[in-house]
Amino acid sequence: MLRTRKIFSILSAAVLVSACVCVCSCTDAYSGKNMSENEFSEAVLLKMLDEDNPDDEVLSMLWGIYTREGRFYDLVHSAGKYYAYAAREGDTSLMIVSGVYLGQAYILTDKPDSMVYYFNKVLPYAEAYEKPFPLIAIYNGMGIHSLNSALNYNEALSWYYKGLEVAYESDDMLNYTILLSNIVWVYYLRHDPEGLRYAEEAYSLGKSMDSDYALYFGALSCAYMYYVDGQLDKALDYVREAGWLSVKIPGMNNVDALHAMILDRSGRPEEAERYFRSAFSDTGKMDVTTLIDAYQTYGDFLQKRGDYRQAVENYLKGLDISKRNSNYFCILRLYKGLSDTYGKMGDSAKAIDYLRRSTAINDTLFNVEKERAFSSMQIQYENAKRDGDLKEKEMQIMRQQHKLTLYVFLIVAAVAISAVVFAFYRRKNLMYRDQVRRYEEQIKREEQLRRENEASKTKKDTDKNEELFTRLENLMKHEEMWRDKDLSVEKLASMLDTNRSYISRMFSSAGTTYNDYVNSYRIKEAVKVLSDPADDIPLKVLSDNLGYSSISSFYRLFQKETGVPPSHYRKESRKLKENKTAV
Repeated sequence: MLRTRKIFSILSAAVLVSACVCVCSCTDAYSGKNMSENEFSEAVLLKMLDEDNPDDEVLSMLWGIYTREGRFYDLVHSAGKYYAYAAREGDTSLMIVSGVYLGQAYILTDKPDSMVYYFNKVLPYAEAYEKPFPLIAIYNGMGIHSLNSALNYNEALSWYYKGLEVAYESDDMLNYTILLSNIVWVYYLRHDPEGLRYAEEAYSLGKSMDSDYALYFGALSCAYMYYVDGQLDKALDYVREAGWLSVKIPGMNNVDALHAMILDRSGRPEEAERYFRSAFSDTGKMDVTTLIDAYQTYGDFLQKRGDYRQAVENYLKGLDISKRNSNYFCILRLYKGLSDTYGKMGDSAKAIDYLRRSTAINDTLFNVEKERAFSSMQIQYENAKRDGDLKEKEMQIMRQQHKLTLYVFLIVAAVAISAVVFAFYRRKNLMYRDQVRRYEEQIKREEQLRRENEASKTKKDTDKNEELFTRLENLMKHEEMWRDKDLSVEKLASMLDTNRSYISRMFSSAGTTYNDYVNSYRIKEAVKVLSDPADDIPLKVLSDNLGYSSISSFYRLFQKETGVPPSHYRKESRKLKENKTAV
């Protein structure tokens, strides 16, 4: 049993995916054989494998080799073949092993949706399985997906807490430590120092286990959290320890980018620059999210010292990787960096474009934040369960309370929940009002950027694209062509005496698209009408006047742009104006 756990522990810490400290738990601990990972080569394992009666323990060791060597497409091919075999033959054990490895292979090849598909397939079987390790891997992988792709940190924490419980009950302290580190990453993304207690627990466990792997994750977690908390001397101590361990342990992340961030914030930019350059000297030593974070933080560093073009170059590199991995938290930070940098460069079109993109993602996060209270009870439940308190309370309730007490409890709970729902219902309009205020402030900022851009133009700026764009603006502003339901790129090209290619090139150089450009005029007019207390035009008529083919399209695009439905925008905008008048 100890030898098996050792194999699993080594491989768990070796497979890094999706976040700086997110580690997808491997499944080599399925192997009950008394062997280490170095005792059998791929060739030996292939000879041992009976394709007519496959041994899931031999396969798990073979797939462990593919995982450690980064041969993820070989892993997809092999695990996929045996998953189909297991499903066909009804071999539950093999289906769990192959499904978990297949899910991990897909997330490591930038296909998170495929990971979720296979993890969901095998999750019911894994929950009834006698060995805990596949369940830990699934819970961890689903947490990573919830965080990076679904923008739902509460859901991610819920998965991680489930994994913590299984790891704790099975005495798998290495994966327990890794899951703690993943939780720390959630708090780091939110710049919330409350994650420090998890980081310190992970570090303490690493020390007590005498495990370099666990100690690496604990030290790295503490470095991130002390950095967020502003305790930079402590952050430096921990990042140095993590850096020393990363060199000592094969496959660990290069921590130079984090080291550079801490040094820069400590007022040591020359040293920070050296560490940033060291980080990028071998990007193969960083997992996807560590690399994205490095590009983003280096972009911030370059922007701060006025090297705008290099900053943009780094932001765009990080953005390309983020989009390929559907890492929306990182995309949000990169959009903000690009918007700020282009604004400082005087390129208002691109600054506004990236501001809009960041606002769209931020609104999603904003809504998630507003819903945090609904999931807090579940998170507290998982915390209490992990600490062992909940089980004790349940036993006390069963011993001490009778049915009448239970009925009273249910009634009180129902009343409390109803009160919470009612309170949130009453707060909904306040949330919409705040969103309206934020959107109107955004419009003011866009107008300011446009005015600054116009003031900085010279005659040299008037190239063919800009001339074409100016003519288009005249059509839109003075003739209001955006009201035309049949308006298309081809129709615009004909009116401007040009062709579709020139029109497309013009929009591309302006950092927008045809649809976004036309919709911006329609939404601005809609906001103007809805904000006018004297204009009570029905929304169906307004939608038609604006050139939308249906009212549902109007509703969808308006709420996507402003974060508020049209009817609520009209109501809250007018209330804001009434309050200003009263003041």
